[in-house]
Amino acid sequence: YFYGFTNESGKSVCDYEKAHTWVKKILDCSPVASCEYSAALSMMGELYYCGVVPKEQQSFSEAILYHRRACGMGVTYSEQKYAFMLSAGIGCEFDYDKVELHFSSAIKNGDSFAVNGLALFYLQYGEFKKAAELYKSIMATHPYAAYKLGCLYMNGVLSEDKKPDGFKAAYFFQY
Repeated sequence: YFYGFTNESGKSVCDYEKAHTWVKKILDCSPVASCEYSAALSMMGELYYCGVVPKEQQSFSEAILYHRRACGMGVTYSEQKYAFMLSAGIGCEFDYDKVELHFSSAIKNGDSFAVNGLALFYLQYGEFKKAAELYKSIMATHPYAAYKLGCLYMNGVLSEDKKPDGFKAAYFFQY
């Protein structure tokens, strides 16, 4: 219901009230250690993050609580979302070490999108070499990463003399 379904007329329809009802039932009825419970925690976090919980306002602080609980149960999407929220101070205080920890945890659990999230975080804080290493690790499956590497070389931030390296940039742009 959260992501929508196609009704009889072919239109995509989202029903957040039903999504909330079913997620709440799962949280109330499922064993705490179950896969369904951890997924429901993550989904409840999204409902609060998007501000679509019926009869309640958008609450980033509630969203971060649910995502943090789901992180503890190994939900990689929530690890990434929690790290993103920490990085921007959404619903919480900014914490550099926790951002790095949670993005890294999601990466270790196979979330390649978290690689981009951590790389963008590093770029924001001027840690270009760390970002470049992350982009190199995913460029075979994510063309955007090769493009970002090309930009880093073109801007000269990866060379010792801080001069643009057009040859390396061209290599990554053509990758």
